[in-house]
Amino acid sequence: MELGLTGKVALITGSSRGIGLETALYLVKEGAEVTICARNEKRLEEAAAYILEQTGREVLIIEADVTKEADCERIVSDTVKKYGRLDILVNNAGTSQAHPFDEVGTELWQQDLDLKLFGAIRCSRNAVPFMRKVGGAQSST
Repeated sequence: MELGLTGKVALITGSSRGIGLETALYLVKEGAEVTICARNEKRLEEAAAYILEQTGREVLIIEADVTKEADCERIVSDTVKKYGRLDILVNNAGTSQAHPFDEVGTELWQQDLDLKLFGAIRCSRNAVPFMRKVGGAQSST
């Protein structure tokens, strides 16, 4: 299926494996330029090699931690620096830690929210100005 993504630029957090990696692979196959980022550089290199093997195309890899504001700024700015634009942001960073509800302390809840919720907010806040420049992320006001 042709989705019209040729020439579009996507940034995917948490994309060294799982859903993020498969999303990156799919977007590359659809013609997008893609940046993958995660906290583990070795896994990112393996993911990039897998995408190259499957598609013949390279992706930009950036080791980053979305719980850090500076890293969120850097992944967006490095993507724009490399490709000249940003059209798509996939906030996929997260972990899966299954614990009974009554065993989860405040610190673990805070870590989870910082990664999954506030990581997405940080990345979106940095990405939206660039996405607006290319006609995306329209303001609702």
